[in-house]
Amino acid sequence: MLEVIPDAVYLIHGTPHPSGVGCQEYPDHIFFNNSFASTEDLHIMLRSASVYVNAYTDREQSVSGTLAMALGLGTVAVSTPYAYAAEVLQNNSGRLVPFDDVDALAEA
Repeated sequence: MLEVIPDAVYLIHGTPHPSGVGCQEYPDHIFFNNSFASTEDLHIMLRSASVYVNAYTDREQSVSGTLAMALGLGTVAVSTPYAYAAEVLQNNSGRLVPFDDVDALAEA
């Protein structure tokens, strides 16, 4: 993605999954925020984001409050197709990408 948008910045709120991207490769572009986020903080982050990525790896994920919040605030969303995301994004309010397909996620 940095080849297309060289000044892109990724803010990941929460603890990174052990199989995730090594941020040491992109220290000026990937930032982790491991602190608690209040509802107000989440609103600020989601309103400021160009895209909200909701890439759950668990096909059994039931719901996502942050996805609902992002869509309610008008933020573009990209998600893996667990049941809730597939339902709320079916009307072109975002994009669904296959599970475990990092190329599709990057393209979206």
